[in-house]
Order: sequence, then C-alpha cells, then structure tokens
Amino acid sequence: MREELVGYVFGVLDPDTTNLVEQYLQSNPEIHTHVDCIRRCTVDLLSCDGGHLPPPDGLAIRTVERCFASSANSTHPEGDGVAQRLFA
Repeated sequence: MREELVGYVFGVLDPDTTNLVEQYLQSNPEIHTHVDCIRRCTVDLLSCDGGHLPPPDGLAIRTVERCFASSANSTHPEGDGVAQRLFA
C-alpha cells in the first residue's frame, strides 16, 4: 500500500487505483498521517532543487556512440565517429 500512497500523492495512479486508495483512506483515517508525511517529504525534496544543472560536456556524443555500439544491427563498431559527424 505504501507505493500506492506515494502514487496517490504524486497523482500518477489510474482512476480505479485512485478510487481504491481514497476508499482505504476513508476507512483508515490514521493513514492520513502517512499521506501528510509523504507530502511534506516531497515538498522538502523539491525545495532542495538548486535549479537546472547543465548536462556534462560530450553527453550527447557519448550517448549516440553508445547507442550505435550496442545496436545489434550496427556495422559501426563504437559508433565509428557517427556522433562527431552528427554534432559537428
């Protein structure tokens, strides 16, 4: 039930599960304490966000090369410099 409560707080549950959680909360008012705790923790975590962090240098190139290298159909070992040509 803990995962459902977290999903409920974040608003990511499907309608049927949301209804079940709401029924559970109505039947078990003591659980509201847990829901409030999850909400407070979430607010605390989100307020710690220091802002947008830029991606590391070369991330796009490394990602594309890794995709090419791990592709079963790839004829380009280690990307064969494809990423450098794409992002040049």
